[in-house]
Amino acid sequence: MVVAAGVAAVTPASASETRHMSDSAYLAAARCAGIAQGLGSDASAFDKVVDEQSTGRETFVADRAASTREDAARQARRAGADTKAHLTAERDGACQAYAN
Repeated sequence: MVVAAGVAAVTPASASETRHMSDSAYLAAARCAGIAQGLGSDASAFDKVVDEQSTGRETFVADRAASTREDAARQARRAGADTKAHLTAERDGACQAYAN
């Protein structure tokens, strides 16, 4: 009985901790932030994830994320109608995994 209560007490704290994403997922979240910014939509949910996940990253990975974000924002700003539609679909589809 005592062991079960101890495990139950530890589980909620562990469940609420933010999981560390892989570098590739971190870069994808940065791309999503850039796409949202470049399309003129709210990027705050993506920014929050990128900021939270930046802790403990190697400098080169953080630098790559910044470049990835800038490149995606530039691509979205300069995009024609077809590319904007594709980027909007990416932001509203695959990127939603990183918005929470």
